[in-house]
Amino acid sequence: MTPLYILTGGFLVLVAALYFIFRRIRSVANYRYQDYGPVTDPMPGAPTDEEAADYTNKYCTRLEDFVIDESVNDYDLQKLAVLNGIKLQISRAWYPLVLDLIRELDQLGWDRKVSCIKEKYASLRFYTDYTYNEVINKYTERSEKVCETCGEKGMVRYHGWEYVACRKHYLQARGLVTVLPEGFNYNGRTFSWSQVVAMNFDDKNHIGIYRHLEIHLDKKQFPKLQPPDLGVRIYNSVVGYGALLHHLPLHMPGLDYDWIDRFRTVSYCDICGYEAVYRDSCECCENDTRYLLDPDQNHRHRAVLYGQLEWLTDEGAYYETLEPHYRKNPDHKIIYTQQDIDDWE
Repeated sequence: MTPLYILTGGFLVLVAALYFIFRRIRSVANYRYQDYGPVTDPMPGAPTDEEAADYTNKYCTRLEDFVIDESVNDYDLQKLAVLNGIKLQISRAWYPLVLDLIRELDQLGWDRKVSCIKEKYASLRFYTDYTYNEVINKYTERSEKVCETCGEKGMVRYHGWEYVACRKHYLQARGLVTVLPEGFNYNGRTFSWSQVVAMNFDDKNHIGIYRHLEIHLDKKQFPKLQPPDLGVRIYNSVVGYGALLHHLPLHMPGLDYDWIDRFRTVSYCDICGYEAVYRDSCECCENDTRYLLDPDQNHRHRAVLYGQLEWLTDEGAYYETLEPHYRKNPDHKIIYTQQDIDDWE
C-alpha cells in the first residue's frame, strides 16, 4: 500500500470522525423538547423553538456543566436525558416529581449520571449510583400516588396493565359497554349480535378469573377491516361488563356458559351502595365483597368502613353521581364519621 493511499484513508477517517462529533454537538446545542412519555399524555404537542427559548441548560453541552437549581424545568429534564444518552420514558405529569428528585440528589453531591428514567409496574424507575437508593425509593413510592395523566392525586390501577391514575382518568381508561336491544355499544362503537361470529373468554389469571372477553366480528360484514381489527376485546374492568355478560346471546360458539352463569345475579354493594356486585366483587367500586361471609361482625364492619373511606377519598361517589351507571340502593348507609375521615387522611 503506497503512502498516498494511507494518507487518503487517514484523511477520510478523520473527516468522518469530525462529522459525527459536529452532529453530536449541534444536536445538543440546538436541543429541542421531545416527549417520550406513554400514550396516555394529555399535554399538547412539542413547543416551538420560540416557546422553549429560555431554560437554564439550553446551551449546556457537557454533563459536568449541567445546572440543577430551583429554576430548572421540563426542558432541562429533557436536556439531562440527552446529555446522558437516554430517553425519558415517563409521562409529562411525572416531570415535576423527577425534578424534585434531581434537586435533592444534587444536594447530596450527585454526579448527574443516570442510565434510565422510566415507568415500570406503575412506579418510577431512576437508575443511578446505588448509594442514592434511599432517596430514590422515596420518590418511587410517591410516584405511585401521582396520576400519570394529569399529575393530581392518584392510585395504582389495573386495566390490562398497571398504571397510576386519578378517578377521572381511570374511568376514561376503563371504558364503557352498554347493552342495546340487538347488540351493544363499546366506547362509542355500536355492534349488533348479527355481526358477531364467535366469542370466547381469554387470559385466565392464577385464581381462575378471565381477564377479558374476545368478540370476533363477521368478515363479510366488515370487508374493509383486516383480521387484527375484526376482534373486540372487552376487559373485565370495563364499566358495564357484568350486565353485558348477563345479556350475551345463548349458544354463541366458543363461550363458557358456566362462567357466564356466575353473573346471572347482581346485588347491592354495602360500600358504594350501587347495584353492581357480581360473584364476589363490586364492579362499581371494585371492592372484594367476600367480607360478607366473615362470621365476625367486627371484621365485616371494618371492611365496610375502610372500603367507604377509600371510595370517598378516591372521589368514586362524586364521579358516579355525575354520570350514574348503576342503580343506587335507597337504603344504603354511610357508617364513617368525620373523625374517621380525619384519621384516614
